[in-house]
Amino acid sequence: MMDAVLIFEPTSDHWISPLLKRGCRHVWCAVRDDSTNVWVAIDLRIDDVRVFNICQTSDDIVAELVALGYEVEPWRRSFKRKATTWFKLNTCVSMTKRVLGIQSLAVTPNQLRKYALQHGVQT
Repeated sequence: MMDAVLIFEPTSDHWISPLLKRGCRHVWCAVRDDSTNVWVAIDLRIDDVRVFNICQTSDDIVAELVALGYEVEPWRRSFKRKATTWFKLNTCVSMTKRVLGIQSLAVTPNQLRKYALQHGVQT
C-alpha cells in the first residue's frame, strides 16, 4: 500500500541544474498523514525547505500531481534502522531518501527516479 510519493520536476533553480538530465532535475516527496487526513509535502529547495499540505488523503494525489505536469512514483516508506554515515549531501535527493527511508546510492534526481521505477510500489 502506498503511503508516500516521489515527485520529479523537469526544472530546477540550482546552479548545477544544467548538468543534470533534462526533464528530471529536482525531486521532492509527499507522505500521507492519517492523523490529520492530509498529504504533507517536503521539498528541499536551494533557498529553503518547504513543508506544506497538498490535498486530503481521500484525494488521488498521483492523478492530481500528474495533471499539474509532474512525474510521480508511488512509494511505501521504510522504517528500518538506517546505517549512519559521517558524510551526507544536503540535496533534494538526500532529503527525499531520508524522509522515505530509501537506501540507495542515487545522488541525482534521475538516478533516484530509476531506483524508484525498479523498487517502487506496484500499482
